Amino acid sequence: MLSTLRAIGNRVFKRSSIQLLWRVARTQGLAGIWLRAGILVRQGFAYGHWVRTHDQLSAADRRAIALHLRALAYQPLLSVLLPTFDTPEKWLRKAIDSVRQQCYTNWELCIADDASTTPHVARVLKEYAQLDPRIRILLRPDNGHISASTNSAMAMARGEFVALLDHDDELAPHALYLVVANLNANPRYDLLYSDEDKMDAQGRRFDPYFKPAWNAALLESQNLVSHLGVYRTELLRGLGGFRSGVEGCQDWDVALRCSERIAPQNICHIPFVLYHWRAVDGSTAVHHGHKDYVKRAAQRVVQEHMERLQESACVVPSVGSFVHPVLALPMPTPSVSVLVWGSSAPAVPVPDCTLWPALEVLPCTPLHSESLAQSINRVVRQAQGELLCLLRSDLQVDDAQWLQELVRQACRAGVGSVGPMHLDAHGNIRHAAIVLCARADAAMPFHSPYQGLDSAITGVAGRAALTQHVSALAPGCLVLRAATWRQVHGLDAGQFPQTHFELDLCLRLAQSGYNNVWTPQAKVRSQVDPKSYRTAADADEASRFRSRWQQVLQSDPSHSPNMTLDSIWPGPAFPPRKEIPWLPYLTQEPARDLP
Repeated sequence: MLSTLRAIGNRVFKRSSIQLLWRVARTQGLAGIWLRAGILVRQGFAYGHWVRTHDQLSAADRRAIALHLRALAYQPLLSVLLPTFDTPEKWLRKAIDSVRQQCYTNWELCIADDASTTPHVARVLKEYAQLDPRIRILLRPDNGHISASTNSAMAMARGEFVALLDHDDELAPHALYLVVANLNANPRYDLLYSDEDKMDAQGRRFDPYFKPAWNAALLESQNLVSHLGVYRTELLRGLGGFRSGVEGCQDWDVALRCSERIAPQNICHIPFVLYHWRAVDGSTAVHHGHKDYVKRAAQRVVQEHMERLQESACVVPSVGSFVHPVLALPMPTPSVSVLVWGSSAPAVPVPDCTLWPALEVLPCTPLHSESLAQSINRVVRQAQGELLCLLRSDLQVDDAQWLQELVRQACRAGVGSVGPMHLDAHGNIRHAAIVLCARADAAMPFHSPYQGLDSAITGVAGRAALTQHVSALAPGCLVLRAATWRQVHGLDAGQFPQTHFELDLCLRLAQSGYNNVWTPQAKVRSQVDPKSYRTAADADEASRFRSRWQQVLQSDPSHSPNMTLDSIWPGPAFPPRKEIPWLPYLTQEPARDLP
């Protein structure tokens, strides 16, 4: 309990958090502060309960895993890379023991010590090397920092894949097993990554990061892969390994460079907490994000990534240790057609876009017996813009640059549609990155995390403040290419004449291979209650939408199956909605020689 409260206190009393609390106090009063404090406390205790009930291996689980392993045809050698330097003996032993206690046994541990000045490190490493022949050690004569020492460890690796482990952290006992289970499902995977959390000196776990499926846009703002990260050895060696000069972000740099060379379908997210960062004084988990050299390295690795992609961008600091690539507008500036629809169109004043060189504003007023979706499709056929902006008539903007940010993203290769953050009349969040869900009792087939909270919040792992790929965008405002609109044949006015047509459009774009992008860098505001836009047709259209998109509604890839679908602040789901690979083997009779 004390460790949970301490972890919550560390999060609350960061300088940035104090600034946010002051803003909340000014805009929402003590009630707003009480709400945020309550959320943090509940989430802290909820995760401890979640770990105890949904993330502990029982003896039966271990037997089932052993049975599953016997059935797996592909059991590659996995090389765990462990660079060490002056590691406290207690944490070094725990890190090594976490590898030796793996359910999967076909591994090797390659340890490269970076010329430690404390004599116990070499002594402990030699002890373990004698104890277990799978442990290989190298004592570097000179200190070259973490990139050089990780490369030394990789030089020893004989496995098809390498897994990265920091010298004071721990792997979950089923970590390597789940890597191999996923490789059996798809041997073409080149990169696999898992969820992660932190662990205090007493071994108590807190602050989980339940990650989404592969999200290239999010990787450009934060190290989504991080730990546990597993790479095909041939791929990593082909890149030249880890680069010196980007210490503090060397893992992020590797993830970016690898992602440039492999197809998204060859990247696998494993939705299990398989890695525990050691959060004690002096550890990376505590101090990593506060070091200036780390922030500079973050900007550098993402800036160079954008240059390798031949995209013009200026990478600037964002929240915490994250960054934001500010994309350059294409030249000449593309023309945009803003299609204004809704109950008050066309009398709505369109936000200030006068600085835009080529802009047309077109009202979408349904003609006699014409549905709203039909009217939008008709007006689009008249539009001259290279880009289309569908804008509901009640939405207003405070920033004259709102359209620029949406257009920047929409012009990127592979992007389908782009949407902003939606605020309410008080400037609080109405819709951030929405989550699709299949609840039949919900008014709409999506949930809006952080709804009602201050727009300055950063959310879980910063995701409320970072540009990212999403499955669909909140209705009301989206930008896309006119050519892409034509490719997917616009809105499906037959199935969704009055509502749900934007959600359906987003999912059809994703089905066609495009990415939908949500960016909090652009914001729109509304004084109108969204319920006022619902019609008698909503129930029928909602039913058709759920029927058409049942699979994605069951598991939104932009949201973790370990997280709630209906909370203001996403927390652990009870129970998680993920598949358990060893579950079918729990009912089988264990062999006599299994533990």
